[in-house]
Amino acid sequence: MALTRPTLTRQIILGYLILAIFSLSAVGYALLRLRDQAQRSESLLSTDLAQYRRLQELSARLKTEETESLGFLAEQAPGKLVSLAGTVLAIGSSLEHLSDTADTGNIQLPAQTVAGYRRVLNDFLQLCHRRELDRARQLAFGELDALRHSLAVNVERLADRHLERISDTLTTISREGSQTYQVVLILVICGILLAALTGVSLYLYLSSSLQTFARMIRDFGAGSFNIDLEIDGNDEFSRLAREMRDMGRRLREMEEMRLDANPLTRLPGNLAISKEIEARIERDEIFAHAFADLDHFKAYNDRYGYQRGSDVISMTGNIIREAVARLGNQDDMIGHIGGDDYIYLTSPERAEDIAREIIRRFDEAIPEFYTEEDRNAGCFIARDRFGEERRFPLLSISIAIVLSSNFSHPTPALIGRECARIKEYLKDRPGSCFLLDRRHVH
Repeated sequence: MALTRPTLTRQIILGYLILAIFSLSAVGYALLRLRDQAQRSESLLSTDLAQYRRLQELSARLKTEETESLGFLAEQAPGKLVSLAGTVLAIGSSLEHLSDTADTGNIQLPAQTVAGYRRVLNDFLQLCHRRELDRARQLAFGELDALRHSLAVNVERLADRHLERISDTLTTISREGSQTYQVVLILVICGILLAALTGVSLYLYLSSSLQTFARMIRDFGAGSFNIDLEIDGNDEFSRLAREMRDMGRRLREMEEMRLDANPLTRLPGNLAISKEIEARIERDEIFAHAFADLDHFKAYNDRYGYQRGSDVISMTGNIIREAVARLGNQDDMIGHIGGDDYIYLTSPERAEDIAREIIRRFDEAIPEFYTEEDRNAGCFIARDRFGEERRFPLLSISIAIVLSSNFSHPTPALIGRECARIKEYLKDRPGSCFLLDRRHVH
């Protein structure tokens, strides 16, 4: 009886099953060891390392107390006494905390030394406060100095003890981590090798299907969705290739619809812009809404015709898109409201830089859209909206920028209305310009 080759699905499942068994074994073993190491690390952080830091702080405060005590005796400044009192309180707090939480093994701070030091230190502080400086000096250079030295020695011994325990624990964790790594690596390599043996048979079985699939992907990457292939076979990859072919046809239809809907700039329109503004307002996001409009575009369109006007519209859209992509944020939005009106949404700190870049590039590019005569003259003669002939300057761009934070309760309508008001102000100014309104208007 001839053996039947397993299907693609079964071969893949077999390969992954082998890999999964070894991988899960490795993961399970690693998790158990990591749990042990985590417990050790938690104990290290919560006890030894924490205690070591407290002991280091206490040692530093003892040195500070000695310096401040001698400093007050030398200078007798009230500020020195206040600082010393604060240090005394901090030392008392450290000693109480160590007494409550210490896990010090065989070494402990002698209770008699601690009590004696605290008593004498408080006596010294009282003498200083009463200005009995001779007695304070005797206490500072006598009993207080001896008790402080004894306490400091014990603190250093405790710190050394904890440091040894920390070192031992870290060594153990490192050794166990190395062992865990070796075991996990062996398990993973075994699983990969066995899965690779299964993969060898898959290569021959899938070769022709993969070549067809790769060709379709290359065509998609090149932007060609016209894939008409005769695909035989009923294996999984053949069925997938047929689905990809059908998807290509649907993508081609969608691309045609998209190009037909917006052939000039391919930018989102009013509905998408309004939804994005509402979404940002809903998230309480502070953003800048920039409205860009071409000045004297109707006169230009009447003189040079619809096609040249369309070229200017397309060029402006590309400039805005590239400026936002270079200077804006990843989630910024660019939209084409219609005609010669555009918007972009960005963060407040980037809005002005983008506007400057748009104006710079627009002013550099726009002279190429005029005849040499008009370009040299810097203007052209055309009829205005009232039918009167007058001179019009070269096209310029005005950008009105409004912040959502300008409004107590921002809405797309309020933001758009304020942008339109600023735009009308800008259009009365010569040349390309922009204005960012930071006023709170509502």
